[in-house]
Amino acid sequence: MRVGIIGGGFGIYGWLPALVSSPDVEIVTLERYRVQLQLRPELRVFEKRVTFVEDLRRLISSCEHLVIARRPADQFRFVEELVSLGWKGCVVLEKPLAPNPEMAESLLEILERADIRMAVGFSLCETGWAATFGSYLAAVKPIQIRVDWRFLAHHYRHSLANWKRQPVEGGGALRFFAIHLVAWLARGKPWEKFECSPIAQMQDDPAVQFTVKRGNVEVDVFCDSNWNEEPRFAIEVSREGSTQEVFELRDPFDESVAGSFPDALAGQDRRAIFLQRIIRDMLRDGGSKPTDFLAHLRLWGQIERVRVPRFAS
Repeated sequence: MRVGIIGGGFGIYGWLPALVSSPDVEIVTLERYRVQLQLRPELRVFEKRVTFVEDLRRLISSCEHLVIARRPADQFRFVEELVSLGWKGCVVLEKPLAPNPEMAESLLEILERADIRMAVGFSLCETGWAATFGSYLAAVKPIQIRVDWRFLAHHYRHSLANWKRQPVEGGGALRFFAIHLVAWLARGKPWEKFECSPIAQMQDDPAVQFTVKRGNVEVDVFCDSNWNEEPRFAIEVSREGSTQEVFELRDPFDESVAGSFPDALAGQDRRAIFLQRIIRDMLRDGGSKPTDFLAHLRLWGQIERVRVPRFAS
């Protein structure tokens, strides 16, 4: 089975290691990405597993599955191109699916009409804690869950003025980071009430806080991607003011939650083991129907609609 990678950033240092762990997969990518692989010592060992081609059309036509690790707007346009070429198979898309929920819904409609299946890189949903605490989301008795995620994102640490800061491009605390948690929350029954902190500005959105409520369950999420102190990821579960369980890590992708890394992933990006699980499911099931992601888009849109711009008149 042939899987193509489109994207020389996270496509190479994230998705490539996850794919290498599947021995029956032939990995294909573009020749121009070879240098990115060779520049990173931990990735050079994978070079012999990769077939490099010069032509994008050749890559597309030769692969049954395509990993598209591009900016949200580029990802949208690339899917449109695939459909225009009559390509059939399964696409693995990055989060967010598009710069905003409306475009993401259009993307699902395009894929559905073209009979193309899909998977999405919601790696955080594959963690051990996501499964463990997911059971609380179906609680019958009143329960409050608080998720607190604070870290210093790469673009803030290095003062990069790139799209990952900008909500209009699909960046920012909600659309690029906390979107993982939106996907996690969307796996249960629909939520009924929504609150969200104002958006700072469309050019830079470092932090967000939102709350969703359903029956007796209330979940409060805080995400600060420009946190200059010790990084922290914590979940606190309480009932009637009494704390029931507290779970805390430096990072939600802490490998200790996933167990020991397999030898093939030693020294790789810590998200690779979770991407590996997404790949495994895709290869086994052929991907998901686009409509399977509608619940995620609805919740994302509901949170966005109550997020009033702070700079609005």
